[in-house]
Amino acid sequence: MSENVPLSSAHLGDHVTVFKDLPILSWNVHDSMTSKEGPKSDDKDFVDVLLQSSIFCLQETKREFFLPNYECFNSTRKDSRSGGICIGIHRSLTGKVKSLKTGCSDFQAVTIFPQDDRKFTIINVYDSPEQSSYKAKRKVKGSGPNSQMTTLDQIMEFKAQNPNMGEILLVGDLNARTGNRNVSKEELKFDSEPEDLNTESYPGTTERSSKDQILNARGSLLLDFLACNELQILNGCTLGDIFGEYTSVNYNGCSVVDYMA
Repeated sequence: MSENVPLSSAHLGDHVTVFKDLPILSWNVHDSMTSKEGPKSDDKDFVDVLLQSSIFCLQETKREFFLPNYECFNSTRKDSRSGGICIGIHRSLTGKVKSLKTGCSDFQAVTIFPQDDRKFTIINVYDSPEQSSYKAKRKVKGSGPNSQMTTLDQIMEFKAQNPNMGEILLVGDLNARTGNRNVSKEELKFDSEPEDLNTESYPGTTERSSKDQILNARGSLLLDFLACNELQILNGCTLGDIFGEYTSVNYNGCSVVDYMA
């Protein structure tokens, strides 16, 4: 049995004013279809979780996913049965939404304009494990200009090509373990400290609360990526997750591999 626990950012207003009162959920759903019961969109318990959010970000949908009263942006892998990502945005917000082309099926980006003078972009990611058949196929194929780039490299390139995305919220299953490490306030290198910066949530330390104490190579790369992009992990240092709960519960153990930053 494998389960990735929904990660909610209902309290993001404590970090960036533009997210205030805008519940956002991220969840690796391990397929949007069940072999016995059909589409999960017909499962009341599953849908009730999604309905608690104004915006939901799903990973490993494996196919397109749709939900009434939400505009759903889907990205699936044409050459693989794995992966698949979806951003669902409640209809009350869809008049203020723009989907961006990423050129990569491992992540998607949607810019939202909740206020006339503010905007932010959600980047929803599913980065397959290094030992997965999907990663192996990409290395063997070696075709295309981005075939040898990591998913984080491609996100970096995408951000460089789209400099006017406003605030960035990175969510999803990165399959990276960062232990209790985080990007320190000093590493964020703001040109000027944002007025709405919550200094308690951006501590001058590289630690955060986490029940997963393992730091692996991918986790180190993720921390470097976040520092370069002036982002900080919200897991374990924000209301609703002060203890850094596990996000993935598997038959062979538990871990934190799903993030909001």
